[in-house]
Amino acid sequence: MESLTKSGPHSATESTESRDFVTSAALEAEIKSFCSAHSLTPRECEILGSLVEGVVRIKDIAVRMKLSPNTVNNHVNSIFVKTKARSKSQLLSHLLTYVAEELQASRALRRRVRVAVVDADTKESSSLVSGLVKRGFDAASFETSFPMRAWPEAIAGFQPEFIVMDHVSIGQNESANLMDQARAMGAQVAFCGQTENPVARRNAMAGGAIEWFGKPCDADGLAALITAHAVPFSDHSSVTTRAILFEKKAEQFKVARSPITLRSEQLGMGGVFISHEALMTALGSPVQAGDWVDLQLNIENRPTPARIRGQIVWRAAEGESPGAGIRFSYLDLDTQAWMSNVLREKGSRSYIPSH
Repeated sequence: MESLTKSGPHSATESTESRDFVTSAALEAEIKSFCSAHSLTPRECEILGSLVEGVVRIKDIAVRMKLSPNTVNNHVNSIFVKTKARSKSQLLSHLLTYVAEELQASRALRRRVRVAVVDADTKESSSLVSGLVKRGFDAASFETSFPMRAWPEAIAGFQPEFIVMDHVSIGQNESANLMDQARAMGAQVAFCGQTENPVARRNAMAGGAIEWFGKPCDADGLAALITAHAVPFSDHSSVTTRAILFEKKAEQFKVARSPITLRSEQLGMGGVFISHEALMTALGSPVQAGDWVDLQLNIENRPTPARIRGQIVWRAAEGESPGAGIRFSYLDLDTQAWMSNVLREKGSRSYIPSH
């Protein structure tokens, strides 16, 4: 009994020390990430660490770091400039906000995303669902019949964030209506269809689809697409994560040498349509589907240029409104907020416009 009494407190102490160590290590990693994001020097990052630990007076930091108070003060002022903070308290507030955003992005990547697979071929849909479940998604299949003019009623109860749809099952002229229904449920749509049907693919993308897959639908490709789109596109850390997920397969970006002028009608919820002529002038070379581009845009009614990065997901034929549909992988935050308002006012339902 005596040995148990002694070992109990000893174990609790070890556990507490272990938790403190893990917390400190995690916080240290976030501080380093914050320093890197704001281009702080190693010395400035060390000073920020002192502030986090409660050593806030310049003279105390100077003693701790064996520097003169004047040197420490210069470093602190440099930190303020780089982080756009006006005081030590505001600096710590910026740091806490950054850490919270990183956690939000991390949780978004880890959570189980609900995916509804809609197809008249139950064997194929069951196989795709099985593949998605193995990859960590909460997936379910929903049978439909041809022609389909509305999503199966059971989908609303499942509350999917993504719907994967057999394109052949759609009734004529029902694509726009289905997209509206999906958005009302808060879901995004990807289609499986015939890869040799470029017109149907382009119309589906223009109507609001986030992607078009050839049949049989590839579970790995679909899982990567869903993961990328599942990250909330609302704050700096999420934007960065989303861009990395999209762009990690990019071998090389074609960078524009001059800005491109656009009308607001060329903007969509997830992409932009740009004419071949404008792209050729800006990039100095032709483009093909699959190319990654880094562009500066002058958009009507917007006072400042916008920077975008993205991938060309379809290229229209030269004879029919020649141009390319570019899916965004990155928008600067100001452009993102401005574009959201413009598209909301327009009542746009197009993911990537088609002209």
